[in-house]
Amino acid sequence: MIAREAGGARWLLLQLQHHLIGDHTTLEVMHAEVRAVLEGREHELSAPQPFRNLVAAARLGVDAKAHEEFFRTMLADIDEPSTPFGLREVHGDGSGAREAQRMLPQALNARLRVQARRLGVSLASLCHLAWGQVVARSSGREQVVFGTVLFGRMHGGAGGDRTMGLFINTLPLRLDLDGSGVEASVRTTHARLSELLAHEHASLALAQRCSGVAAPAPLFSSLLNYRHNMPAAISGAGADDGLSGVEWLGGEERTNYPLTLSVEDFGEALGVTAQVAEGVSADRVCGYMQRTLEQLAEALERAPNTPVRELDILPAAERAYLLEELNRTAAAYPSDVHPRAVRGAGSQGAGGGGGGLCGGARELWRAQCAGQPSGASSDRARGEAGSAGGDLPCAQSGDGGGAFGDPQGGGRVSAAGSGLSVGAAAPGARRRGAAAGAGRCGRPCRAGLRGAAR
Repeated sequence: MIAREAGGARWLLLQLQHHLIGDHTTLEVMHAEVRAVLEGREHELSAPQPFRNLVAAARLGVDAKAHEEFFRTMLADIDEPSTPFGLREVHGDGSGAREAQRMLPQALNARLRVQARRLGVSLASLCHLAWGQVVARSSGREQVVFGTVLFGRMHGGAGGDRTMGLFINTLPLRLDLDGSGVEASVRTTHARLSELLAHEHASLALAQRCSGVAAPAPLFSSLLNYRHNMPAAISGAGADDGLSGVEWLGGEERTNYPLTLSVEDFGEALGVTAQVAEGVSADRVCGYMQRTLEQLAEALERAPNTPVRELDILPAAERAYLLEELNRTAAAYPSDVHPRAVRGAGSQGAGGGGGGLCGGARELWRAQCAGQPSGASSDRARGEAGSAGGDLPCAQSGDGGGAFGDPQGGGRVSAAGSGLSVGAAAPGARRRGAAAGAGRCGRPCRAGLRGAAR
């Protein structure tokens, strides 16, 4: 789409591309050809490579039966979806997704590469294991599955790196974040990724049918995309920064998965980009990945037999917030005032003046006595609510129900639901009912107890 900028002289170009027709390599090839034409170098362009070569290679390569056997071995015992943070919607369009990026410390980048070389594995293997631990901790499972993006050109044949079309594929990777040692888990992850490459053009639908997860539930809802980027991308330069007269304004990408983490490998630097559905912080997801990579590097350097399940994903700041800040319940309390006085003042303030709930209970008792003289005269038989004219000290309880009792005179006023029932127990009388715990002032309350002299 091309349009003139409103109120300006610039022309704007918007390019939309779906992965049904291409991938990142396709975009780079197309941009290189456009640049060559604009610079008058179209005669240097090589003959286009037909996409049908890939189709033939995929059809004549590993057959569907071999694909099915491989994925059934990997996924047959997986009977629940791996849905980190409870994100299950895998048919969205990416609208509302939040994105965050961060570059990892250069020291961490160097440590990870040293360990990858020491173990004879790829840096991508370490990153896949770290992401698996993030998925495990955020989904409450040790056997996790997530999607990984495969380049798709490893078996593309001659000219495969210059062919335009859809080569990439997303396939499930299963990892066990259990009691296995960290170093052993890295080697296992590397081996599974290597085996997966032989099936890089398998159907995702076929792979999902080989699991124990019944349709239409998703097998996984998160994605890891390990990307090899040009060093210029570190500073945010665009693909066309070398084209005279063209300014790169920016770009964005979305997937149908609610959680995607991209590892940006710039050769000498490493970064992460998270895209997350609304409701989960993308920056916190980046923090989880960074923390897990730090823990992984530390374990490989100092204690390679550490169980992989023990790798922590919480950054120190977030752990302190969850365990300390959210649990700071201490509050200033006057040491020279009795708790009943403090609570009585709060009750009066809440009631907008007047005697509070205990005063209301006292007035209700007096109203009952005034309306039923015979009941008042026989209060010795039924029990007396405290001394004559005395107040009813309270042991307050929560909203909607509770009990008020005089520990000295045996009076009881109980609140249950929206009504109040008043009763009294004569000294030494047996009471029926069950204790309802302790009131706000800490004194035990007996909700709904009525005195019955025998």
